[in-house]
Amino acid sequence: MKQTTYAQHWLLSITAMLLLAGISAVMQLAYSVDRMWQLSLILYSLTGLIFATVFAWFQSRLHLLWKDTAIAMGLLVGSLILLQYLSWHNGIDWYAVSEGRYHLSVYEQLLTADAVHWSCFSLPFIYSIFIYMLRRFPGSDQH
Repeated sequence: MKQTTYAQHWLLSITAMLLLAGISAVMQLAYSVDRMWQLSLILYSLTGLIFATVFAWFQSRLHLLWKDTAIAMGLLVGSLILLQYLSWHNGIDWYAVSEGRYHLSVYEQLLTADAVHWSCFSLPFIYSIFIYMLRRFPGSDQH
């Protein structure tokens, strides 16, 4: 197997993150009242640049393949797009919440929590460590 370089991991990661930034900006443009799609595009692009740099270094240190990077980035992009879509289509009446007439359910609290959004960025790392452990110790259950 040919080893994947840092540049290949970075290129896959930044492509996925820019795709996420574009989809997020389109969703912001389509569903938001304030139409702050430029801010969404800039923030996800900058976050994506930092994440792609760190994640590519991590992948190259673990000597994982480009396919592993593609799957890990697919997990991240898919989970963030799903989370954004669900939060846009949930239909929370924020006026009623601020007046105390309506209390958020656990599901609604999870959708709107920043910690859930940012914890999605740990999914590629968890997947990569899992794959690394499977390949590193293939017969670890047999001593």
